[in-house]
Amino acid sequence: MIRKKIWVALMLMLGGNIPAFADVIVLGIEGRPAPATEHAIVATEPCALRVLLPPNVTTAGLRADLFQIAGQVARPLPGEINIIPSPDDSRIAIVKLTPPAVERVTRITLRLGDLGTINIIVYPAPKTRSDRPVLADVLATSRLKLAVCGRSAELRAFLKTHAIEFDDLGADAPDTLAPDMLLVGVLSAGDWSRLAASPAKGGLLAFVDDASLLPGVYAHARPAALATKVTLPLLPALSTDPRAQETLFTLLLTALTPPRP
Repeated sequence: MIRKKIWVALMLMLGGNIPAFADVIVLGIEGRPAPATEHAIVATEPCALRVLLPPNVTTAGLRADLFQIAGQVARPLPGEINIIPSPDDSRIAIVKLTPPAVERVTRITLRLGDLGTINIIVYPAPKTRSDRPVLADVLATSRLKLAVCGRSAELRAFLKTHAIEFDDLGADAPDTLAPDMLLVGVLSAGDWSRLAASPAKGGLLAFVDDASLLPGVYAHARPAALATKVTLPLLPALSTDPRAQETLFTLLLTALTPPRP
């Protein structure tokens, strides 16, 4: 309600016209090192990278090459790469490429002439993966029942893609954790605190919005079962980012195969 009032006040100040905001790119915070960025793509699937060019540089004559990185060795990779100017902004180049097939997660580098390099992580195509177990089989072996709560269509779509059966509890968190349940879902801070402190033996994998913590994965010590708090902006990226998909896969695999005493 407060945000709505602020927005209405802003609209009145602007004469009722909705401003056309441009995309803002934050380069970092002064005095802090910029985090290294690696872009995740899927093998054999065409993709297009949007690259901001330095001043007075155009796409004319710009060359791009791919290399596979293994330790200190860079091996050239075949493949056609097309570079075209963006129709929306002359400062931006569209770099179109199709990454090669890989059997495991692989780091490659895209070199743009003398401008520098772009680090890329290539994930195997989902239908050809043989480097990890099948989640549905792991769930069956665990003898746990999977339950989902919270407002995330992406989470439910991911589970269906992996043929994982689950009980859909809707938007609200349950009152308690069943002993044979692994609850996965989006929780409020209050629901997380309540369920993580529960003496029930059910497992918990919760996605919680917590601005006080760095984006990450936090294990909660419980005597009964594993409870994991995830503050990463993971779920909205599931449909497009293979690294988000791989992260959720690993979280589920860990939750379904807890270490034995």
